[in-house]
Amino acid sequence: DEFKQAYHVFIHVHFAEDLCGGKGKFNPYVTCDFNGVHLETPASSGSRTLHCDECFRLPAVSPLYTDSIVIRVWNKQGWQSDEVVIQGRLSFSLIRMHAMAPKWFNFYGFDKDEVGDSSAIHSVGEYAQANVYMGRMLISGRVQRLNSVQDLLRPDLVKAPVSEEPPTSVQCFTADVVEVSGCPGSSCYVSLCFGVLKKKTKTASRSKDSNPDVREPGRFPFKGEKGHMDTLRATIPTEESN
Repeated sequence: DEFKQAYHVFIHVHFAEDLCGGKGKFNPYVTCDFNGVHLETPASSGSRTLHCDECFRLPAVSPLYTDSIVIRVWNKQGWQSDEVVIQGRLSFSLIRMHAMAPKWFNFYGFDKDEVGDSSAIHSVGEYAQANVYMGRMLISGRVQRLNSVQDLLRPDLVKAPVSEEPPTSVQCFTADVVEVSGCPGSSCYVSLCFGVLKKKTKTASRSKDSNPDVREPGRFPFKGEKGHMDTLRATIPTEESN
């Protein structure tokens, strides 16, 4: 058909790491879904990281009725249903126009101790912003235009080309807290998180001029060195696209 255009879509999930914020171990594997095609990698065992030497080859013929390429990392649970650990979407249209070099994508969720059931919040029309780092994936992708529909190959995992990770540099973060106000409780501390790295202040007590009812908002002055955090050093990508 002269109005149809065939493509091969190549998606490579190079790494997935710090799954669920680096807590616990899983049996992770990756799935990729696009235009009715589903592919998945073999599962690893007892790890919170994943390394893939293969990429997904997904055939497609335009016009397409979907633009989303859905990538998920799952935890294989044996007799129980597998659980999604992290998931994200890529745009076929954007990758078709510009091949995507290896790029880090961070994922965020909710601390179950703070937000037990986020769906209950959303069901009443409220919006809860994800505030806990859940891991990251290094992904690249490209689209190959084919001369004919007859050139299409079946969906498959194929050997991925060797590629370099985005360049990185070490950055230092420092923070000093003077006061926290508007929070209930008898004491508090402040933490600074960057990925799985974390620094925190010492604990400050509720001020004497605050409401004595600890259920009400109060002031928490950090006196002396209590508000000082040690320097947090992190390795981060230097390119703005990452």
